[in-house]
Amino acid sequence: MERWHYLGYSMVFGHRQASFIQSGRCPERPLGCAMYAAAAWKIGCRDAWIGWTAQDRKARLSLVANNARLLILPWIRIRNLASRALALSAWRIGADWEARYGFRMALLESFVDRSKFDGASYRAANWLSLGMTAGANRTFRTGDPLGPPKEVFVYPLRPDFRAVLRG
Repeated sequence: MERWHYLGYSMVFGHRQASFIQSGRCPERPLGCAMYAAAAWKIGCRDAWIGWTAQDRKARLSLVANNARLLILPWIRIRNLASRALALSAWRIGADWEARYGFRMALLESFVDRSKFDGASYRAANWLSLGMTAGANRTFRTGDPLGPPKEVFVYPLRPDFRAVLRG
């Protein structure tokens, strides 16, 4: 991840889960990696779409995970691999997360820098686009400059996700 992903690799805090993207034909040679981590604290379009109050978000943010990284290794040329990997990881991450942390998530989120990517892989994997971030990052409160706005994608992991997230 550090070498090939444009954002590099940084140690994330809180809950996290990473897995290799592998082929059934040659499982010993990874095709890429998907990494999920704790959700972003406050995203206007996501919070409004869920119907969260500040109290709801504080109480149940841990039920949302962020697809912090998706990497297909640069020498891999398999058509639709990114969207297939996103769909399969969304299907699998709930059980993996529950086995590791003892609870099942209700929603996945991710952010796409539209100056670099078009989000087609997320759309093809049935993730929903909610809008754009304000461009802030985790260090926004320290006065550091804003990052570029990113498109917000979500993927519900259960049909009653809103009821679960609202409590």
